[in-house]
Amino acid sequence: MVRALLGSSQPLDSEEIWQAARLAGSRFHRATTYRSVAVLTQMEIIEVAAVRRRRKVYQIKRQLPSVHMVRADTGAIQEVIDESLLAAVMDAARRHGYRLIGGVEMRVAPL
Repeated sequence: MVRALLGSSQPLDSEEIWQAARLAGSRFHRATTYRSVAVLTQMEIIEVAAVRRRRKVYQIKRQLPSVHMVRADTGAIQEVIDESLLAAVMDAARRHGYRLIGGVEMRVAPL
């Protein structure tokens, strides 16, 4: 399951993780995959990257929080690698008395 996330260019939902693992030869049952995703999230090995079409999508946990844009029309997810944007979001959280512990998701639409 972790290999499926490592080998993917996009975050995956639980069903996609199961399908990718099956293609790689895994014999895990679907329910085992869902339970494993919950355990790996709790252990902070993987994290919720965003919500796509009402489903959580996961990625390997990062040292720094990630920023993702999610297209409202298609659900496509794109990671934004912009240190100044992340710094601004972390600073805004700090100014309001919080620290950023997870990723940031922005819902976007084409111009």
